[in-house]
Amino acid sequence: MSYLGSKTASGVYQKIIAEMPPHDTYIETHLGGGAVMLRKPPAKVNFGIDIDPQTIEAFNQGNPEFLDTLGDSLFIDVGDAVDFLEARLRRHAADGRTELERMGRVLIYADPPYLPET
Repeated sequence: MSYLGSKTASGVYQKIIAEMPPHDTYIETHLGGGAVMLRKPPAKVNFGIDIDPQTIEAFNQGNPEFLDTLGDSLFIDVGDAVDFLEARLRRHAADGRTELERMGRVLIYADPPYLPET
């Protein structure tokens, strides 16, 4: 997918991936074309979130092998990333920890789109 802010050009995604610390859970809050998610080694659990339904549909339609390979460890959702994260910070288990705390080492990759008017 080519658009302003895409990470596929000029090796941007390689630099981003190289800087990622070890993690058990990966959350990409502005999935877009998924340049980073598609190319990084998968975590035990992977979340891709985008607020635009057409973007999620294009990602799903364009990457069937990726979806099949990750299977039950991959969750691609249409929604607001802030709402997603807040919900996981509010949910408390019997042990008093939030859902986010129980996910192990969590890496949140939040790189919102670059809007032409900004």
